[in-house]
Amino acid sequence: MNDFYKGLLALGGLVLFQVLARALRMAQVKHWCAKANKAMEAGDWASAEQSLKRCLARAPLWVPGRRMRAVLLTRTARMDEAEAEFKLAAELQPRDAEGHVQLAMFYATRGPAKAEQAAEALRTAVACAPGLKEALLRDPRFGGIRAAAFPSD
Repeated sequence: MNDFYKGLLALGGLVLFQVLARALRMAQVKHWCAKANKAMEAGDWASAEQSLKRCLARAPLWVPGRRMRAVLLTRTARMDEAEAEFKLAAELQPRDAEGHVQLAMFYATRGPAKAEQAAEALRTAVACAPGLKEALLRDPRFGGIRAAAFPSD
């Protein structure tokens, strides 16, 4: 076997190793995320936080884990940290309307002081998915900020 084929075989082995390592890592991520979800459903915030730490240690840029951590932080009244997580999740997937809607919902629950940030997050969500605007205009959770987000409607 000449050197070209040996190199090709080695490269193929490396690629296969990387694929398998990623699959294993994602299986671990999903395992810890599922454990966190069960703990959150049971109201066991400490266990949920530990599971999310393990999940995000393996995949720090995994958006579903970031969103789940934001919810956990909100439920445990750590609002500054929750805001940072919701923002990070939206920034990691800037074209995903769902992340901006979740950020808007977080801001909407924070009262009038965060109304402009909520409106901006809704406008960004609609820029990502224009068809979403009609649903947001009807959504009662955004009643107080609709006028600021969509002044002409």
